[in-house]
Amino acid sequence: ATLIYTAQSILLVPMYLDHLGSQLYGLWLASGGVLVWLAMMDFGISALTTQRCGAAFGRGDVDVAVSYFWHGAVITLGLMLVLFSLGLLASLWVPGWFRVDKEYVEPLRQAFWIASLTTAVAVALEFLKGFAAAFQRVGPVVIAGIAGDLLAIAVTVGALWIGWGLLALAVGGLVRFLVPVVVGVPHELALCRATGQRPAWSSEVFGDYRRSAPSLLGARSTGQMALGLPAVLIGRFIGPEATVAYSVSIRSVQVAEMLFNLALVASSGAISHTWPA
Repeated sequence: ATLIYTAQSILLVPMYLDHLGSQLYGLWLASGGVLVWLAMMDFGISALTTQRCGAAFGRGDVDVAVSYFWHGAVITLGLMLVLFSLGLLASLWVPGWFRVDKEYVEPLRQAFWIASLTTAVAVALEFLKGFAAAFQRVGPVVIAGIAGDLLAIAVTVGALWIGWGLLALAVGGLVRFLVPVVVGVPHELALCRATGQRPAWSSEVFGDYRRSAPSLLGARSTGQMALGLPAVLIGRFIGPEATVAYSVSIRSVQVAEMLFNLALVASSGAISHTWPA
């Protein structure tokens, strides 16, 4: 998974620049900062579902865990629709904010529509991964995620090769998240059916989601705003080419940090045994 992330983040950038140019690719990266802000609209539902379902499963209250899944699924579907709608509205504003040249307005807007759908699908994936983790059945979703990453690279490269332009990146991103969602949905439904619990409305469970959402949104929004802000500001006030330079630099640091953390985790067990008790 780390190698796939490295390939997507850094190794494919020369191909992107060759087929799209630094200006269009920079606009794509800058507009992605807006989508990062929209992504916080999941209100932390996936995190709450993971915690509540995991706690209930640990206590042996499988019926409560399944109830949180069904309520969380309905709420997540609603949030996906809201998020996608906001993305469509933002697509009307994004080209003007970044002062996009006329020739790039429609390609960027169309790619942004697909990216908005991708962001909504990513919210669904986080929810599915959370429930699978709570039931300690993450294998199929993780494997599907790796398959989705590989297929996304193939789709992106192939679409660039045949001349799809910016849509190649947008469609590749959608494939990346869609594959594990397509696998995860029947997997989670099978887990629920195996418990023998049928969907049923619970005002207590829904009330827990409603009461917890504002605080989870507040905790999540600060980080999300900070994450997307640099690309948006650089793209607006300096230029899309500078966004490319910034993003590549940040990704290089992130990959180095990821590799360091993997090495640290891999060696921690051996190091701990070398110390006297």
